[in-house]
Amino acid sequence: MHVLPAGSSRVSGYLDDYYRSVDQSCVSNAGKQWWHLQLEGGYVYDGYRIG
Repeated sequence: MHVLPAGSSRVSGYLDDYYRSVDQSCVSNAGKQWWHLQLEGGYVYDGYRIG
């Protein structure tokens, strides 16, 4: 999980399961769809999904 919707931003934590509540989404300058996690307050993108 990142602090901003960019792969170069600081990593603020790691997720250990698959289901999270999302409250925002955006597309970065690199063209990746990022999702803001409502409770954790960080950003992830679909490329990080496992399984």
